[in-house]
Amino acid sequence: MTRTELRNSRAQRTRRKRARRIRRMRGIMIVILVISAVLCGTRLAKNMRYSGINAEDGVPLLLQTDERWKDTPYGNSTIEISGCGPTCLSMVLVALTGNQDMTPASVAEFSQTNGYYVDGIGTSWSLMSDGAKKLGLKVKELPLDEKTIADRLNNGYPVICSVTRGDFTDEGHFIVLTSYENGSFRVNDPNSSVNSARAWSYDRLKGQISAMWTYRG
Repeated sequence: MTRTELRNSRAQRTRRKRARRIRRMRGIMIVILVISAVLCGTRLAKNMRYSGINAEDGVPLLLQTDERWKDTPYGNSTIEISGCGPTCLSMVLVALTGNQDMTPASVAEFSQTNGYYVDGIGTSWSLMSDGAKKLGLKVKELPLDEKTIADRLNNGYPVICSVTRGDFTDEGHFIVLTSYENGSFRVNDPNSSVNSARAWSYDRLKGQISAMWTYRG
């Protein structure tokens, strides 16, 4: 083999090696892209699962009328009709623990199993205290004081309120206070996306609140 032929042979081998290297790199890149797409899709699915108007406050807005759980039995009723309590506690649990399995349906089942649903009345206040503790949250009952409530919210601790007849209900109801800014509260009302989209003054809320609990993870 002449020197020219030898050089050509070596050049061909070099080109073949380079081509094989390029193919391997392409294969690796394809695998990386596929894995990234799967991970992004999983995160997107989780975000879509609990997307809500007040998601920027860290507390997802979950509604009793959601097709995923509205027809779930709760006592002698359903979550759509009577499940404001479990739905509120579900919002807080998801926000503080990140546990996506703590759906309103799961919390409603827990409430019934542990005796926090009272026939003819609905959800007992003890679900918001003793029940929440059993589910791993630290709970503190709050006085009806604007500064105290605002301080808890500003530290990242959501507040569940039991409210009476007024803007939110004709009977009894539960709502979640999610944030406080410029003298107004933001509310997650499990029965109204409209109420959840506006700001509320303390003066408007205080006459409707019967009890309040604040939570830490």
